Amino acid sequence: MFYLEELTKDHINDNIFLSENLKNFLKNYWIKENKKLWGVCVKNINGDIVALTIALPEESGPESAIITGIMISTAYKNIPLKKDMLLRLENILKREGIKKLNLNIWHTKYNKESFENMVKILKELKWHRIEKMYYSYFIKLDFKIIKKQRWYSQGSEKLLPPSFELFSWTELKQEEREFLKSIKEIMESKMYYLDPLVVENYHYKTSWGIRDKKSNKVFSWLITEAREDGGLLLKRLFTLPEYRGKSFWTAILFRKCIEMASEEFKYIWFNVVTQNKKVKKKFENLLDPIIALKADCYICEKDISYGS
Repeated sequence: MFYLEELTKDHINDNIFLSENLKNFLKNYWIKENKKLWGVCVKNINGDIVALTIALPEESGPESAIITGIMISTAYKNIPLKKDMLLRLENILKREGIKKLNLNIWHTKYNKESFENMVKILKELKWHRIEKMYYSYFIKLDFKIIKKQRWYSQGSEKLLPPSFELFSWTELKQEEREFLKSIKEIMESKMYYLDPLVVENYHYKTSWGIRDKKSNKVFSWLITEAREDGGLLLKRLFTLPEYRGKSFWTAILFRKCIEMASEEFKYIWFNVVTQNKKVKKKFENLLDPIIALKADCYICEKDISYGS
């Protein structure tokens, strides 16, 4: 037997089944900073939370919300909980004056059955738009291959203009942390995985940033995490809008990461996303030998305004 409840701040504790990153996001965004968030949780007969879904305000307007995911504990994956959770969340959002819902779902060769089941649920709930929007490629690059590249032995610092400097993420200053907290594009993106300050267990040796020495501003960073199988996961790669297109910041950070990681790790894992079909074709032609997984992202929408 299961019980659906509206998610409250009291539900967020260290024993909940969520990842550390998501728990930290909820604690910071919802509890500490008291920003808007709505959710539904499912409890089993023992009172343990075994599933939850959350929605956040959308940037497109105060009457829109995005469902950021439906999380279900591994032991309960085969129990049909999603439809009831979405219905309950929809009613909560209607109560809060939300009129438009958004949700992104992913399709890979490994989740065909669950993807089709999710599409079926959304159609039953009268979601009116379910459209493929993004192509995503998860890249697994072996360091044995990297070391054979001509550019491997070149120092990344040599590529930086004199007025910029590379620094280890462990050297991030307190005032720089405060600055990052103020960046609207990150903190209001509604995607917790963009926030560089909620990363837990990052790999100190291969996580780097670039600082503008003139303005003393951190504007680009790459953060990694070690995997148990000897690989390195690229978790964050971000550049502030005003610095984009002016130099190859991300390439410099990526090269620095590889220089520091090549002796300790077997491979590096990251993903590339595009909306452009021509770019998609180029990615597949260029990267096919090292593409570990292809994924398609579908944009889903529903009008939940009263009387609709």
